Amino acid sequence: MSVFMIGELQIDRVAEYALPFPPQDFFVGLSKDALNSEAGSLGPDYFDKTSGMVLLSSHSWVIRTKHHNVLIDTCVGNHKKRLIPAFNQIETPYLERLAAVSLSPDDIDFVICTHLHFDHIGWNTKLENGRWVPTFSKARYLFGSREFDNTQSLAFSPEPHGEDVIYKDSILPVAESGQMVLVEDGYALDDNLVMEAAPGHTPGHMVVRAKAHGKTVLFVGDLIYHPIQTRYPEVNTIFCADPQLAVATRRRYLGECADNGHLLAAAHLGAPHYGRISRDGDAFRFHPGHE
Repeated sequence: MSVFMIGELQIDRVAEYALPFPPQDFFVGLSKDALNSEAGSLGPDYFDKTSGMVLLSSHSWVIRTKHHNVLIDTCVGNHKKRLIPAFNQIETPYLERLAAVSLSPDDIDFVICTHLHFDHIGWNTKLENGRWVPTFSKARYLFGSREFDNTQSLAFSPEPHGEDVIYKDSILPVAESGQMVLVEDGYALDDNLVMEAAPGHTPGHMVVRAKAHGKTVLFVGDLIYHPIQTRYPEVNTIFCADPQLAVATRRRYLGECADNGHLLAAAHLGAPHYGRISRDGDAFRFHPGHE
């Protein structure tokens, strides 16, 4: 059964992991008092009152249009060497979960990466006979042009801080296979899906706008990690490259969702992983689900 429908668009989710994180190690500018004041409204899928941990998920979204199967973001991936211990050399049944929504890797026509952080590109490739090869052998991989240029520049910088590894194992094999397509702001995949520039978290971060029968869902990648950022949209994560721009972009999309009734789906929200937005003074509220 699909997670939800938008007109004729069928939306599914493919899970990789769910983990708790200390909020003080993850968010910038979020006070303990602010988090505690919202704890009651966040619920057990987003905040563990006992441990004080925020709960985050990693998952892909699958959109089935009349013509295409589109996978948005590909999580951490198996067997990848990563600097953060929680994500180093992990193994999950991700492909089995893809099969559980009745899709094989060869069924995927397009892979969209909202940005090129390691936890959004890992399943771009898989390890096969000691080599990294594209997991989705028949797909075209859509990367933002600005995002690719920035990631490539970091990978070849004197101090790459791990970008060289992720570039070599999760991006370069896709480029070498001829499956990479670099796109710009406003790129329309088909009549239903458009990629939009949404910079701040990374220089070339993009949002996927899905529209059908007058309804819209915005797949916002890492603009929103956690519902607490709707109540405090000025709160960024430690991974945001341009904090001021990240806040401005976050506010812009939250405002659009609130004013137009759009659904918002993100890459790390806990269950049900999507919802609606309402205004609350100068801030917003997240309402899980779509009813």
